[in-house]
Amino acid sequence: MRADFATLFALRFDEARFATLRFDEAFLEDLRFGAALLFELLRFAALRFGAALFTLLRFALFAIFFSFFSWEKFF
Repeated sequence: MRADFATLFALRFDEARFATLRFDEAFLEDLRFGAALLFELLRFAALRFGAALFTLLRFALFAIFFSFFSWEKFF
């Protein structure tokens, strides 16, 4: 009877361990998805910020250029 109880306990322990492993795999999959989503959002924000910065830089360069050269010189 004692051996049967030990076997039953070992089987229950293995089931619990495998259930925990399955839970950990699902949790890690959710973490991977969350990390990928966060990376894509940060990449999108960086691209938008870069585009805005490029636009501001372009306007600043035009302002500097046209401050040295007036419109009358071109017409």
